[in-house]
Amino acid sequence: MVGQGQTMQFQIGKNGVTPGVIDALNKGFETHKHIRISALKASGRDKESMTKIAEDIKSRLPLETVFKIIGFTIILSRRHGNGKPSIRSKAKKVKRYSFFKQQKNSSKKI
Repeated sequence: MVGQGQTMQFQIGKNGVTPGVIDALNKGFETHKHIRISALKASGRDKESMTKIAEDIKSRLPLETVFKIIGFTIILSRRHGNGKPSIRSKAKKVKRYSFFKQQKNSSKKI
């Protein structure tokens, strides 16, 4: 997903998203591209609350961010200067060569 050194890990507990959490996230984005936020059981772990927490964090941060929710983890990323999010999929485009197509084209009729 993300190389080491680029991701900061963070936890949210029963107090939820406080001004201290927002300050810590702002400081984290000064040196990191991505922040992984794990929701502890006391914070109310279900899909709806995870989405609410992510939306709340996104709205309270002064910089433009995007988020992705995987289970009970929010991956928060700042946007690049060109407006594109910095969250990328694992899948990379790979050129694939078919052995059979090459073999058909190279065979000559006698």
